[in-house]
Amino acid sequence: MRIVILGAVALAAAPARADDAADIAKLTDALFASDTLRFTPGAHVLSMSDLQPATEFLASFPPPSTGMGDHKERDLAIARSRDGKTAWASFVTTFTLAVEHGEAPPNTWRISQLVVKTPAGWRVAFATWTEAVDNDAANRAAIAGKLRLDEVESTGDAGLRAAFGKLAATGFDKPDAAAKELVVLGSAPGERTTSGPAFARAWNAAWAKHVDVEGASAELAPSGTTGWVAANVKLHKTKGGKAYTIPFRLFVVFDKDAAGVWQPVHVHFAVPPP
Repeated sequence: MRIVILGAVALAAAPARADDAADIAKLTDALFASDTLRFTPGAHVLSMSDLQPATEFLASFPPPSTGMGDHKERDLAIARSRDGKTAWASFVTTFTLAVEHGEAPPNTWRISQLVVKTPAGWRVAFATWTEAVDNDAANRAAIAGKLRLDEVESTGDAGLRAAFGKLAATGFDKPDAAAKELVVLGSAPGERTTSGPAFARAWNAAWAKHVDVEGASAELAPSGTTGWVAANVKLHKTKGGKAYTIPFRLFVVFDKDAAGVWQPVHVHFAVPPP
């Protein structure tokens, strides 16, 4: 399936005001709620396999009153855009679904949500929803050629796509100057970084110049100074003298710095389940 990433808003890295943060935190269960009013019209949810309208995604979950199990969130981080009109929240959620004879085994997902401030309050405009995959399992499957990703079509803002391409090709120009509030969700269980400089140094060492971009879709926020990219990349690796690649889907939020240069402020990594 070809995935075209459709209009959402993008987010920057300014700390959210306390009242905004409290309102945005209430949206962490939006993907489990039957109330579609928590989403903006046209909101979408991107998983590893599909891009769906939020209304269709919500329909795949039973309403809480008719069988939804429990869900608990942790590692919640919230930041607000430069213009104060958009924000992002990232967190890890563990949930269960009620079944005929009890509950299904718990599932753990990493979620990044883009939210927009409307006259009715903060609403979810876009969500990325992925499952963590053990690094060893991902590498074994990649070596065996068993990891596949649906295509992401290269479309949207050319400047943002160029910024992502530069990040992949040459990395951070000044790793120590990376956004301090940058939160990174890695592809494996427990991988979460909250230091921009630490991530920038790791990216420059292991990712920049080692990835091929195989499709990147980009959108701008209303302010024009924040934006996001969803992309498929292949990371080149070797093991025991054998060269192989691992496909990743990256979700990256960018914000323009004082000089007008796009800088990453949030990153969400995922690999397809083996």
